[in-house]
Amino acid sequence: MFAIDGSDLHIPTNKDDPDSYFSRVNDQRPYNLLHLNALFDICEKTYIDAIIQKSRISNKNLALIDMVDRISSEKPAIIIADRGYESYNALAHIQEKGWKFLFHIKAPASKGGIACCLDIPQTDEFDELVDLHLTAGRTKEHWEMYNSKNKYRRISHPESFDYFMTDDGTVDIYKIYTLSFASLNLNWKTTFTKLSLQIFHQKHFPKTILNSCIHSVGH
Repeated sequence: MFAIDGSDLHIPTNKDDPDSYFSRVNDQRPYNLLHLNALFDICEKTYIDAIIQKSRISNKNLALIDMVDRISSEKPAIIIADRGYESYNALAHIQEKGWKFLFHIKAPASKGGIACCLDIPQTDEFDELVDLHLTAGRTKEHWEMYNSKNKYRRISHPESFDYFMTDDGTVDIYKIYTLSFASLNLNWKTTFTKLSLQIFHQKHFPKTILNSCIHSVGH
């Protein structure tokens, strides 16, 4: 069971490094910033990989994908991640590896998130299975398909989705990739706090494992 999270790292000020430099704002001094993405093995309690990026050009999704792809183990695993790592491309890479995922994602009202275009129940708690067919087609038939929000999703920048790429390096906008998951919303109460989770996980996720993952996210 792996969890990924990130943290900003302040480094000595260097105005000649535009990819990490932030100029003075109001009374705040200029500074340089890096972003650390770290992958943690929850069971072994050890960090197994990390990627450091300059903050102005950091990309959490690419960091997660790189770390997932370079793990050589063939053992099944679960990736737990927070909102900043939410992307179709990252979920697809995890799915292709044969792993499961548990992501805390942006609320449906937030633009650009996976949930924003899904037709999900307006209730405090729900668990909806979804087979979402991703494509980038722009024909009349495609636009009609996109009306089925829980079945089809248009990828507006197909060049950023690796599984639309062909062997010769071009993008096939008519290719369809199916991402299988369940949308789950829980009101999880503890002694100290109430935590509302918007979670995505793959189908056939055993309930005992799901409860263990949620407990890990909370702590």
